[in-house]
Amino acid sequence: MGEMLRNIAHQWRQPLSEINSILMIIETTFMKKEMDQKNLDSNLEKIEDLTNHMSQTIEDFSSYFKDTKEQEEFEIKYAIDKSLKLLDSRIKSHFIKIVSDIEQNLVINTYLKELIQTLLIIFNNAIDALKEQDENNRLINISVVKNEGQHFIMIEDNGSSIEEKNIDKIFEPFFTTKDKTKGTGLGLYMSKMIIEESMNGVLSVENTNAGTKFTIRL
Repeated sequence: MGEMLRNIAHQWRQPLSEINSILMIIETTFMKKEMDQKNLDSNLEKIEDLTNHMSQTIEDFSSYFKDTKEQEEFEIKYAIDKSLKLLDSRIKSHFIKIVSDIEQNLVINTYLKELIQTLLIIFNNAIDALKEQDENNRLINISVVKNEGQHFIMIEDNGSSIEEKNIDKIFEPFFTTKDKTKGTGLGLYMSKMIIEESMNGVLSVENTNAGTKFTIRL
């Protein structure tokens, strides 16, 4: 629930700001008596589009956070694309570049919504790490390969690495390197539980020359 609310808050921030700006324009032009019907209709239409987008955000997150416990067959690329779409506003607002190298037609039979939840948590952690980087050098690299019947989803960011003393603790409950107001330390713990206990996979993390890489093996 906390992760879902956090994501909705991030997705709502930009449209709320845009709505506020439009209302200020309407107020200013009205006070100057420069508002005509065409201008008013145009601005109200923009507000309607933004509120529809905000409403759809709640529908999307509600859908993908429902625990249906039903396995289904899907392409891994589909789950990744859905996760990135849910975080689209946050990725754009932080000027993050996404680079992907995904083998085609990699189909898996598992819990789609639980995989999306895990991807959201990992992507959000990558975004948080990249906020400290220069705006012109923020990168998330996604690669997916199949090897000897196993699927490997690798997500690497070029943010700061995890301190060696903390890397073995990163999946422990309530452990966080963030400020207490910015993280509970439960996200990665939940992710490991989902991947390893619910989906019989493995979730691991390592420091790389670029930054940090999470690997999901299913």
